Amino acid sequence: MGLMLLMGTLTVHITKYLPDGADWWIELIVSGLFTLIVILVILIVRQPKHRSTSRNSIPCVPLLPICAIWMDIHLIICLPSSSWIAFLIWSLIGIFVYLSYSVWYSHEGDSDEADKSQEQLNLNVSLDEENDEIIHCLENFTDGSSV
Repeated sequence: MGLMLLMGTLTVHITKYLPDGADWWIELIVSGLFTLIVILVILIVRQPKHRSTSRNSIPCVPLLPICAIWMDIHLIICLPSSSWIAFLIWSLIGIFVYLSYSVWYSHEGDSDEADKSQEQLNLNVSLDEENDEIIHCLENFTDGSSV
């Protein structure tokens, strides 16, 4: 995925800043990256596959996901810088809100004590049920007289 990102950045953004006729080396680098990506895709396709007995399967795996990732990266690279700045600002606001809320309202530390008391309660209930079964079995064995 990093190779795809680098290749897209070289072809979309770097060529804008080069003088005319000086982009032959970009084409050489992109051709090498494309060849490397094709080799890696071939290696991925040649990996052993799990033969599922289920009729619910996805066609063209892994080629379809690789093509989808390629297209997604291309679309992301083509976004203008203002979109990236807006994304960064909203991400920072979201992280701030999430962290400020979670620090004060988290019940993570409380769950350990509640889990231990729930486990103890479950253990007591299961022991009571086992004792009731043993008593019922002994009553049946002794013709209904109390044990």
